[in-house]
Amino acid sequence: MQAKIVEQLPKSGWGNCFVFMTYHSRTICKAKKPACNACVVTDLGPSCVQVG
Repeated sequence: MQAKIVEQLPKSGWGNCFVFMTYHSRTICKAKKPACNACVVTDLGPSCVQVG
């Protein structure tokens, strides 16, 4: 996933992007119960299961 983001995002945006991804992983993409139906980056996640 990181490689896909890095190739599409200018280096100046990396810091903000990874702050967002950390927040996202704590609120949407939880290990025990991911909310894939609410995820905006499902096409980047290697293990996402579409729900709904």
